[in-house]
Amino acid sequence: MTGTCSLSADSQLLTLTILESRLGARLTCLLYEYFGAPSLRASTFLCFLSASVFVHGITAKMSNLSLSQRQAIALLFLVLPFNSARISLMVVSSALAYFYFFLAWYLLVNFKGKGIKAASLLLFFLSFGLASNLFFYLFPIAHYFIRAGVRNWSDFLPWVRRNTLFITLPPIYVFCRNIFWPQKNGYWDYGFTDLFGLIWTAPLFILILLVYVLGRKFFSNSKSALNLIVAGLLMMLVTSLPYIIYGAYRCCQISFVEDYLAFLFGRRGWESRHQILQPLGVAFFLVGLVSFLPSVTQKLRGKTIGLILITSMLITLNFGLEAFTEYSKHLEVINRLETSGDFKLVELYVVRDETSNLNFLANQYSPKMWAGLIATATDPSV
Repeated sequence: MTGTCSLSADSQLLTLTILESRLGARLTCLLYEYFGAPSLRASTFLCFLSASVFVHGITAKMSNLSLSQRQAIALLFLVLPFNSARISLMVVSSALAYFYFFLAWYLLVNFKGKGIKAASLLLFFLSFGLASNLFFYLFPIAHYFIRAGVRNWSDFLPWVRRNTLFITLPPIYVFCRNIFWPQKNGYWDYGFTDLFGLIWTAPLFILILLVYVLGRKFFSNSKSALNLIVAGLLMMLVTSLPYIIYGAYRCCQISFVEDYLAFLFGRRGWESRHQILQPLGVAFFLVGLVSFLPSVTQKLRGKTIGLILITSMLITLNFGLEAFTEYSKHLEVINRLETSGDFKLVELYVVRDETSNLNFLANQYSPKMWAGLIATATDPSV
């Protein structure tokens, strides 16, 4: 039989296995059990949409940003086509962590009071189920610090004492995770050898610093645009740090740029789910670049942003068509399995795929994905 497999809404057994390995999985499993796959799709959509609304509120507390810049950042953050894997059920837990993170950031910089701070602290803690958030947490804390107006040591030390829990939250989370809900695959077991790999990112940080210094010198009248560009570059780099540690791509290798672009634009199957935070950095960067256009060309700025948004939506639509094509392929494979005979007599499946051109984002199917489709076709309870 010619066939293949991948994760789909029908690959229920595999989906739940993936969800169970993540913090917050019980909620997603309950949604799935009582309301089915549509509830997970709706949850993912609402999480990403809500995060964009929170970003608009977060940027309202950033000085020197105009309303049009804030709107552009929020819209780009929502539609930039980097995280194409969000169409899959496997990202539901990540989407929830995404929602927690930006809601926590929004609460932290927009409201005061002990209750709000406690809620923000809890939401940040829950959001760390997505590993990238441990590193990206630098930005909401830096934002909160800047808004506090700390200017000298006499202000700094009291601020640190008041916010000790916020400052130490990432190591507290890692400690709690390793003690109370460790993962067998060692994904969270970073050692000094792994962390040493970050030294290869030093030239990139130095390059960003150089961009900032030279920009301040030669573009003194465009400080706001320069700040957006530098902030965007830092966000893009910091978001990549956990995957550099994990070995997804290495800065010291010649193939780094190729690997990074393949990750960034989601042309490695479902691996674009690891770029869930990249759109914010790219949005800041693009709005900064467009802001360098002369103020007399305000209409041109708007048209440029509009063109980027339209292009992004067309690319996303193309991704959706690819996913629909592959889903149709899944249904055909399941149908063939269901009509192929008595499954109790089958001990080994041998699959030859001659339709890899139909795979979503050049996805390479793994045995686990194939097992998910087999389970869907053979087990009536799935």
